[in-house]
Amino acid sequence: MVEKIALVNGSPKGEKSASRAILSLISQSLPEEQYALSYFSLKTPQVDSDIAEQILEHSILLIAFPLYVDGVPSHMLRWLMELERTSRAAEGEKPVVYALINCGFYEAEQNKVVLEILRNWCAKSNFRWGQGMAIGAGGVIGGLQHVPLGKWPLRRLGQAMGVMGESIRGTETAPDIFVSPDFPRIAYKLVAEFGWRRSIRRNGLKLRDLHRRVPWAQNLP
Repeated sequence: MVEKIALVNGSPKGEKSASRAILSLISQSLPEEQYALSYFSLKTPQVDSDIAEQILEHSILLIAFPLYVDGVPSHMLRWLMELERTSRAAEGEKPVVYALINCGFYEAEQNKVVLEILRNWCAKSNFRWGQGMAIGAGGVIGGLQHVPLGKWPLRRLGQAMGVMGESIRGTETAPDIFVSPDFPRIAYKLVAEFGWRRSIRRNGLKLRDLHRRVPWAQNLP
């Protein structure tokens, strides 16, 4: 029997997001002859109960979204609440949940709290928690989609997705995975700073303006 998997993108950036790229990468470990994949983009705060019901018709949920202030993006929180309500009102077996959370911080451990939030949400929604993957420096993934998964600088990410893929195929509960890029933190910092410099020049400003405070912030410590 073909297993139904819902790929749930909770990024407000939709198709142009790192979360979309991450879902595309993890789906490579799910053979088409064994799994029917359905994609859902939840990028607005307007909750649709029909879409929530469609998502819960799947036996496995792969949820991906970016970390916002060490937690769940506000629009995605509304969707999680709707999924919880729909699940608690429904009968029958509930999906197994796997989550892939990315953050702008280099350190994947920054996502630890939000994975705990999702585990608690699963318990309250009568879902079974499968596994979480915390991804550091997630913003670079969208620009590396041309790189084969498992090759530098996606070697570690490829290994981690191989492990999660095994958990998904066996619908197993497994320890969370924390993965940061292959390149060092200083390299990530330099690339990020280069991006800021390029953006400020494009807007007709100078590098020193990066340190300028807006009027209302002048008296802040």
